[in-house]
Amino acid sequence: MKIAIFNACESLNVGDQVISDCTLYLLKKYVSENVNCYDVLSGKELNAIRGNAFKNFHYSVKKPRKRSVPKILSTLKYLYKHKLFKKEIIKNKIDAIDNADLIFIGGGHLLIDTAGIFAININDIVDYAISKNKDIFVGMVGVRMPWSLIATFYFKKLLKHSKYITVRDTSSRELLSNKFEEFEYKLNSTMDPAIFVDDVYINIPDRSIYQIGLCIISPSELIRAGSKIRPEDILNFWMKLYAFFDKEKSISVCFFTNGSLQDELFLDEIENLIKINRLPKPRTSDELIINIKSCESLIAQRLHTCLPALSMNKRVLGVKWDDKLEHIFDDLNVGVNMISFNDELNFIHEKIINAVMVSELKKSSAKTNIINGLKKINEENHQ
Repeated sequence: MKIAIFNACESLNVGDQVISDCTLYLLKKYVSENVNCYDVLSGKELNAIRGNAFKNFHYSVKKPRKRSVPKILSTLKYLYKHKLFKKEIIKNKIDAIDNADLIFIGGGHLLIDTAGIFAININDIVDYAISKNKDIFVGMVGVRMPWSLIATFYFKKLLKHSKYITVRDTSSRELLSNKFEEFEYKLNSTMDPAIFVDDVYINIPDRSIYQIGLCIISPSELIRAGSKIRPEDILNFWMKLYAFFDKEKSISVCFFTNGSLQDELFLDEIENLIKINRLPKPRTSDELIINIKSCESLIAQRLHTCLPALSMNKRVLGVKWDDKLEHIFDDLNVGVNMISFNDELNFIHEKIINAVMVSELKKSSAKTNIINGLKKINEENHQ
């Protein structure tokens, strides 16, 4: 059985490539050895993507808009442009679907309404897969609402035509169950595939250089997600935290990112203000894992820094900014490891010393739930 996976593997946030690697590993091990992974937007194959997105790239800073554009207008604008270039955009996806027996959409935070971009591109895949009588499965995806009418229409079509659906946390399941009761019978909650990082990247040695790693997100990303925290407060938080560990506690500390362009620009801003240790910008998933393994403990905002580190039994504090991080921490019974931008520095220090690690029992249970969800693919195909 040939399987085509579609997720955000071409994202410049390399954490999304970690998701792709783990999803590819899982399907090859538990469903079929004949599996390929493609980007949900471009249709490019994962192995052709690795590192290439960064070639000939030059940073640029866009001037902020005076007024935000309503989401519905952004969605309609993207939909119009997508229709103009649809034949060109969908070509790679058509080839991938034609060469597969089964379509797997996941893992990752795909069921979100970012100006309709994921919904519109996923709909291309669904429509063509239906026309070719290909089975569709949705696996290990994250959900965030609200959705526009356009996104709701397309995501509902995806769920309707999927033979089985798994989401990566209990909150995502609650959101889908409340919105679409008719799909409850084929919906299950498992875990994010990155819980398998300790299995997937076993050949990358643990080489702790720094006692604490700080993985940051640009304030612009927080604002986009609805945060009310002022950018200058976020900047001050990270600079004070770094100085606290470096100067007051004589703890070796470093900064790094998941490779997002805006995150790297924010780190540039910090580096222009204070002297810091900075890990190289990761261009591939392996490079991100190397950075994470360079740190004994981590304080991070990106889910796919936190979760790989938890998978590798490191002490991890998550900084509150997006519900998805808190929900994953709660599902792994490490919700006490969440901190906020308002917490005192000494409190954070105590927190990292006493951080709770994911128990082997909980990690094993999370992995088993994912595996059982994937086994449904074989069960459904043999009915």
